[in-house]
Formats: sequence, structure tokens, C-alpha cells
Amino acid sequence: MIRGEEEAVANLKDFHRAIRDLADDFHGIFGFPVSVSGTEIPVPESPNHLRDLFLICQEAVRNAWRHARANRVHICFTGAGMEIIDDGSGLSEKTDRGAGIGIASIQSRASALGLDARTAEMPRNGWVFAKRRPG
Repeated sequence: MIRGEEEAVANLKDFHRAIRDLADDFHGIFGFPVSVSGTEIPVPESPNHLRDLFLICQEAVRNAWRHARANRVHICFTGAGMEIIDDGSGLSEKTDRGAGIGIASIQSRASALGLDARTAEMPRNGWVFAKRRPG
């Protein structure tokens, strides 16, 4: 079972532990490597914000593993935003139109956090990028 869904993310230390657990679980259970870099997060350090940011990461990793047939994912945090990059098949035309529940969930959570979340494709890669809205 993947840890994290019921986990409390009360502070920044818990958040980083939960992200490491997510990466370790996907690698240990499925052999799916998830790497993480950066420590600055793009949201205030409240438990609700941290939980929602964790859930964005969790959903993006699940989508890469389940739907994009990716071989690996990298999560990168910066103070201004974050990127979740995979080497999967990218988005289908159906998903591009917003039919994906996971992507809609990511975008909804990001919006509630004051982040602009975008999904895009790079050659042979897919990614989710979220950054702070100006203002």
C-alpha cells in the first residue's frame, strides 16, 4: 500500500518526509523511480497547504505511472513553483481537453493554493508545472 493518503502533513518536515515516502513506495512496490530535488515550496507552510501540495505530487506520480507508461518521474521544488516531469507518453487529445480526472484534481488543488498549474508535453516527456500567481 502506498503511504501518504491518510498521513498528516502538519509542517514542512512532515511534508518532505511524506514526499520521500511517496518516492520510496513507488520505487519499492512498483520498481518505479521517483526522484526529488529542491526544498523550497511555493505555498505558505500551513498544514492544509502542505497536504494539498503533497496530493498534487501524489496524483501526478500516479498519473505518470498508470496512464503515461513512464519509466521515471522527477519532482523539483523551487520557492516560486514546482515541476513534476516524467518520461511517459504525454497527453492524449482527450486529456488535453480536460477529460482527465487526475489532471482536473491537480489543477483545482493548485488553483486553491494560488498556483497556476499547467500540463504540457515535451518531446517524449510529459510534465506538470505549477507556479505562484503574480500579485
